[in-house]
Amino acid sequence: MNSRHRTSSCGAGFSRRDLLRGSAAAIGASLIAPGAQAAGIGIPGPYRGRVVSVAHSAAISGGVVQASAVRQMFQMGMLRLTGASTVPAAWSQLINPTDVVGIKINSASGPNTLSSPQVYAELVAEIASVGVPLSNIVIFDKFRPSFANLNMWSWVPPGVGLMFADQAADWTWQSTEGMDLQCFVDLPYTMAGQSLDDPFNRRSYIALFATQVVTKIVNLAVMKDHNYAGVTLSLKNMSYGMASNVERGHDDPNNPHFDVLIPNIVAAAPIRSKVVLNIVDSIQAVYSGGPGSPTGTMWNNKTLYFATDPVALDRVCWKVIDAKRAASGFPPADTPGPGETQCVRQPSYIYAAGAFGLGESNDSNIDLRKYQYGLVI
Repeated sequence: MNSRHRTSSCGAGFSRRDLLRGSAAAIGASLIAPGAQAAGIGIPGPYRGRVVSVAHSAAISGGVVQASAVRQMFQMGMLRLTGASTVPAAWSQLINPTDVVGIKINSASGPNTLSSPQVYAELVAEIASVGVPLSNIVIFDKFRPSFANLNMWSWVPPGVGLMFADQAADWTWQSTEGMDLQCFVDLPYTMAGQSLDDPFNRRSYIALFATQVVTKIVNLAVMKDHNYAGVTLSLKNMSYGMASNVERGHDDPNNPHFDVLIPNIVAAAPIRSKVVLNIVDSIQAVYSGGPGSPTGTMWNNKTLYFATDPVALDRVCWKVIDAKRAASGFPPADTPGPGETQCVRQPSYIYAAGAFGLGESNDSNIDLRKYQYGLVI
């Protein structure tokens, strides 16, 4: 068995309505059939190598994210990424009114490292600007307790669905609840002590959310250091958040497999073909002590990053984290610093994803377009 992914065909055993009824709150109207997909949609998408960053000095004030600034950042980001003249025209390059659009969030690390209600509200509004009904927009993350602990039901825009794969927080990550057992990535290694002869131990099943519920996915990550992976950004948000059996990527902290596991899962057809936009929220970001909610190692970066290419995006954001770590007396993200878990850190999975053809990891091939609201930096 080689190290590249081996994904089964993905059947359609359930209706989207049935799946949502079983795991989300108050979806509302029935879901409608997907529309035609534009050429070049998927990973790395129509803007391979292009990354747009938009900073705004008023993005956060007094610890509160400012909705008006977020709106300006989103609008500038989408216009500069796509070259469109209007925000709906920009989004229309990626989605259409008949799509069922999933928003993959990152909620597992606690309230301080979660995108704000203002960011979610603006993202939903912009998707809806294309004509997608609110009932066809679904916010997803893996574990239900993450939603409950953050009381997300209270601030998700009315009419938008919430969906999760697992009713409990199974931190072995091997539960197949909410996973499509007909769609998996089979890799030649397991968690410590498990038999390689058992296919269950070798497989990461892809979430039903990705295989059967939605037709397009917007991947919303948060900029964070990670005590094992080095950094956690868009690629890790997709792979760890939409597949099972991912703990095997780092159950041995001195022999991690991020550089095999993450690219293979992202390359699985339901993820690669449906993720049309990647956003990294670094209005508030973490440079050490991640992926949790540290108190002393967060900073207000006041920036949003946009790309169809998750590899280029993650490479740009990795460099931002490294710059902040250097300014704060820490080594680069691939090396543990003071007070950090002493292990083999492996942000090189971003380079591996580039070698997999999932985007541009070579700095010389990345077109970074930096904007401060109102001017080009």
